[in-house]
Amino acid sequence: TVVGTPKTWRNHVHIIEDNGKKIMLSHAPQDNLNGCDFNIYGHTHNSVFKQPEYHFKEYPFLRNSEHHLCACVELIEYNPQTLDSVVSFNRKILSETRNATI
Repeated sequence: TVVGTPKTWRNHVHIIEDNGKKIMLSHAPQDNLNGCDFNIYGHTHNSVFKQPEYHFKEYPFLRNSEHHLCACVELIEYNPQTLDSVVSFNRKILSETRNATI
């Protein structure tokens, strides 16, 4: 049974700590980090590469953010990752897409 509205997945978050870092886990990227160091999400899949104009139009707060980390299965190659590897991979993505046009 699904609890909530059809859009609940957009706003539902879980906060954990890892090595002193406060991390917000969510399905969709969250604009408000509520004091967390990072927001790890997966909803956007690989749109940052395939459709950067849509990606940054839909989520403008993701442009230039080192605090929002995409961990979608396509980008992490369907394998578990450490926080350090997700941070490293997302910094690479950010440098490659920083100048994408909207």
